Amino acid sequence: MNRLLDDYEKGKQFFLYTGRGPSGHTHIGHLVPWVFAKWLQDKFGAKMYFQLTDDEKFWTKKT
Repeated sequence: MNRLLDDYEKGKQFFLYTGRGPSGHTHIGHLVPWVFAKWLQDKFGAKMYFQLTDDEKFWTKKT
């Protein structure tokens, strides 16, 4: 985090990446990282990419 903040102070931009890889129903516990990512986006003016995917589970699923 220090490196990111140091770079930000030097005028460098960064982006945020978060998302959801569904393995069940979405619940209130999923909100914590999403709300934090949104706060960072608003605070630093960063772009945020939110991915909803099941591809990781497809490729790592044991058959």
